[in-house]
Amino acid sequence: MAQAPNPASADREFITVRNLGMTFGDREGRVEALRDISVDIVQGTFVSLLGPSGCGKSTLLRHIGGILPPTGGTVHLKGRPTWEALKDRPFGFVFQDAAMLPWRTTLHNATLLQEIVHADERDRAAQEARARQLLALMGLEEFVNHYPHQLSGGMRQRVAIARALAIDPTILLMDEPFGALDTITREKLNLDLLRIWEELRVTVVFVTHSILEAVFLSDVVYVMSARPGRIVERLDIDLPRPRPLDLLESEAVARLAHRARAALNKGMDYDAVR
Repeated sequence: MAQAPNPASADREFITVRNLGMTFGDREGRVEALRDISVDIVQGTFVSLLGPSGCGKSTLLRHIGGILPPTGGTVHLKGRPTWEALKDRPFGFVFQDAAMLPWRTTLHNATLLQEIVHADERDRAAQEARARQLLALMGLEEFVNHYPHQLSGGMRQRVAIARALAIDPTILLMDEPFGALDTITREKLNLDLLRIWEELRVTVVFVTHSILEAVFLSDVVYVMSARPGRIVERLDIDLPRPRPLDLLESEAVARLAHRARAALNKGMDYDAVR
C-alpha cells in the first residue's frame, strides 16, 4: 500500500512522485515493474530506496531522474515535470560501475561531465578548479594525475562521485554505488559520502539493498516490495548527525533496522501488499 505524503514537509516539497506505474513489454509479453508509487523528497535531504533485487528500485530512480517516462502517474520537480526541469539544471548520476575512461587521468575523468554539460558556460580552467576542489574533498588530491588502473575500486567510486557533483546537480542519484566493494571500503565510502553531503547539502536519492547502509545514511528510507514494486513503508530516520561508524552498533540503529527488515519481509509477500 502506498504511503501518504508527509504533511510536515508539504511546504518544502522538492520532488513529488504520484501514483507512478511502469509496465515494460508489449501485448505478447508484459512485465509490471512498478505499481502506484507515491514519494515525497524534501530539498537537501538524503533519501534511500531499499528493497530486494528486481523490485524496481533502479527503475524508480530513473523515473525520478527524468530519463525514463512512466506508463502511469507523474514525477515533478518543484511542480514541473522532471524532464522539463532538467533543461535548467541537470541531475547527477553515480552507478555501481565507476565507468572511468582509461586514457584520462583522475582530474580529467572528474571534468568529463562538465565538458559535456557546461561546454558553453565554463572555461577549462574553471572546470578543472571545481574538479580539483571536489577531488580534494574526496581525499584524492594526491591522485589527480593518476590513471584508472592505478586506483583502487573505492578510489574510482570517489572519482565518480566528484564527477557527478562537478556539474552542480539539482539532485544526486546513486544506484548501489558501493555494492561491488568490500565491507571495510564500503563503510569508509559511506562516511566520505556523508561528510561531502553534510558540506554541500545536495539532495540525494540512494538505491541500496543493504538495511544498515540505508539506515546509517538516510533521513528517510522508502521500503519497496517485491515486483511489482510498491512502497510498503516510509521510515523517518531520527538518528543524530554527524554519524560515526560506531553508531551502527547502537540500539537506535538496531531498532530502525528491525522495522526496515519487517517491512521488507512484508513486501516479499505479494498477497500482503496486493
